[in-house]
Amino acid sequence: MGKKHNDHHDKHRSKESCCNQNVNQKVEVKVESGQGNSGPPAQVLTLFSTQENNRVIIPSNGLTVPVLTLEVITTEQNQRVKLDAMIETIIQVVSPNVSTYSFDLRMDLRRSATILTDERVQGIYIRPAPNQQIEYSWHPNFTWVDVPGPPGTYSYFVDVTQIAGLNETSIVESRALTAIVFPPV
Repeated sequence: MGKKHNDHHDKHRSKESCCNQNVNQKVEVKVESGQGNSGPPAQVLTLFSTQENNRVIIPSNGLTVPVLTLEVITTEQNQRVKLDAMIETIIQVVSPNVSTYSFDLRMDLRRSATILTDERVQGIYIRPAPNQQIEYSWHPNFTWVDVPGPPGTYSYFVDVTQIAGLNETSIVESRALTAIVFPPV
């Protein structure tokens, strides 16, 4: 049967142990216009980021699992927040004597309760050998520009939900979420 994924990266992986890592940071960058004293004033861009590298098993019962959270602070009305996210998704097939497996995962990028965009990783596969352990990896990603409104602190989340699955285990491993706050238009 067919397969669908959006990262153009599909590989066998060996079973490996992972370290836990959680990094949150905020960086401000001053951008000069290059026009000397007569040009427009410098603009400050603020970068917020978080990343983790621990394995999270996504339950097959349709429960949504938050895998990343990022607090972003805006200081002016209608500042633009450019969001980029990457999620390493691993599908393991370890059940003996099964010839096919399938999965359908949905990743949501949201601000508080509002879903901004989503990405799907799904496929139906035939197992090459009945008792062979298989591990495939995909790296779906998002890019989104949000204009949250008045100045304040906004919470952004990446959630993963297993919509459907058969004879497999879905895992999220390396993942990152960054936000750059730009001046309003």
